[in-house]
Amino acid sequence: MTQTVLVIMAIAAGMSIAIQASINAMMGQLAHNTFLSLTIAFTISALFSAMALWGFSERSTLTFSNLPGYFWLIAGVFTSFGVGTMYFLIPKLGIGQVMAYALTGQLIGAMIINHFGVLGSPAIALNSYRLLGAGLLISGVFLINMGARQ
Repeated sequence: MTQTVLVIMAIAAGMSIAIQASINAMMGQLAHNTFLSLTIAFTISALFSAMALWGFSERSTLTFSNLPGYFWLIAGVFTSFGVGTMYFLIPKLGIGQVMAYALTGQLIGAMIINHFGVLGSPAIALNSYRLLGAGLLISGVFLINMGARQ
């Protein structure tokens, strides 16, 4: 695939996260239970992922025993915390503000992970350009959120 197609896919994935987060936050509000919304969303996601794995993915030599159990546990905890917290916050702050703050956290986390080259990520050192870019993006988040308060 070309770089352009990959970028478009990444943007579409980001948009789908905003849509699914809004829908699931609304579902949590209607059910009066954020965790019920989270559980239903994860259950349906697991079913669709299993169908995709069964029908469309390449066969892999990876088995559950190839990875330490704590990988699965840590991934599940971070996924549940991140998504569940967003579902909880969206009705209180609004989807735009939550996504903007979440993007800020993702940028900071990604830059730290890249800088140290951990978690299977290539090492990409922090430099003045990357710090300036992050600063501008975070400034944009600040402006987005200031505009939401007026």
